Amino acid sequence: MCFDLLDFLRNDETVKGLENWDAWHEKFTQAKNGNCPYRDKCARYAKTIEIEIKQTKEDMEEKELKLKTFDLEAAKAGKPVCTRDGKKARIICFDRKFYHEGYNYPIVAMVNDNDNELVHAYTQDGLLVGSMEGELDLMMLPEKKEGWVNVYRDCDGANITKDDNIYSSKDAAIASAQIIDRDNYVATTIIKWEE
Repeated sequence: MCFDLLDFLRNDETVKGLENWDAWHEKFTQAKNGNCPYRDKCARYAKTIEIEIKQTKEDMEEKELKLKTFDLEAAKAGKPVCTRDGKKARIICFDRKFYHEGYNYPIVAMVNDNDNELVHAYTQDGLLVGSMEGELDLMMLPEKKEGWVNVYRDCDGANITKDDNIYSSKDAAIASAQIIDRDNYVATTIIKWEE
């Protein structure tokens, strides 16, 4: 569920009020099905790129990735990594003892190169070469997250509002809606984002 959609619906004169419920629902359903009627006006829609991280060892194009700076503790916790240019990588150790030209290279990772895996050593900052950035440096892949939110009519029924809570399951969201505002409850919908 996109919170911008709710704002667009709230400000759209053609769907305000209870008498326009069908028009509101139609626009909501269009957006839910990936055909948002406000996509030409929405700055977030223009910036959003759907990413599908493939589990195969194919190279990924950098323009599709929203990579984060390498985080040693997150990598140690098993969070997914890749190279700056989008190649799949898997870390095999964090405690290698090797110093070269004043830099410590404790991380050893296998990096996908077509059908082969190449072994590379990295600094604790995920850099392949000392303090210089390069295409083969390690980066953090974004994690896909999802949750559920409730949508309500406001007290006079003229506008649509969203619940400020994000629930871990649809059932939890629906149960909460029955407690918070059963009379003005409209729907529960999933939202997805990346961190």
